[in-house]
Amino acid sequence: RPPTPSTRWCETMDLLDDILAGVEETYKTTAKPKQSAQAKRMAEFQRQMRERAKRQQQQFRKKIQAMLAKFKDSPDNEIKFPNEPEEQRRYTIHEVAAEFGYTTRSEESTEGSGIKVIVVYKEEPEDERPLEFNQLTPYQKAELQRKIGVARRKARTKKKKDDEYDAAELATSLTKPKMKEYVPKDKRSVREIHRQLLAKRAAEAKAKEASESSSSSSQKYQKGETKKI
Repeated sequence: RPPTPSTRWCETMDLLDDILAGVEETYKTTAKPKQSAQAKRMAEFQRQMRERAKRQQQQFRKKIQAMLAKFKDSPDNEIKFPNEPEEQRRYTIHEVAAEFGYTTRSEESTEGSGIKVIVVYKEEPEDERPLEFNQLTPYQKAELQRKIGVARRKARTKKKKDDEYDAAELATSLTKPKMKEYVPKDKRSVREIHRQLLAKRAAEAKAKEASESSSSSSQKYQKGETKKI
């Protein structure tokens, strides 16, 4: 007995369901391994610690800004901060002081005590004791290197301008003789002047050599004539 149309339709739908199920199984993404409860607690604890450290750093920065703003209106020339054990906080003091245009130094609070403090100056006093580079703070090292770079760029710019000025002076010599009017400027370049000067000297040397040779030949001729007589 041949299958009826309804039976064929059911078989076709069953086949399509099997194909779709196979496709879904093939492209099904593998589930991520579940994180353990202990790992979750540790990750959350680390996140909270980072947020706490960030808030504390922001509060410390605001505190230093408030103290330096108050120091700005005072007649004192210096203010001292305890040398913080954390390098980030020490750097913050130097950085905020630089924003106010002040100078900072790491010094001892009293002579020979060994206790370090960070001193902020409105106007830097003269220090007769030069510090070694390795004794400077990270901020002072960066600031010193920046100033050295600026000084080198200024020196290169000045040398370039001086060279251009010297070349212009050689190329355009303006003289003022006894007469009232000025002599027109020399429009030749430095290279042209140098080349023409060398050519002139070579021509003068050649003319001098020819003159000496001619004079020598004349003297020899006169001596010969004298012998004949």
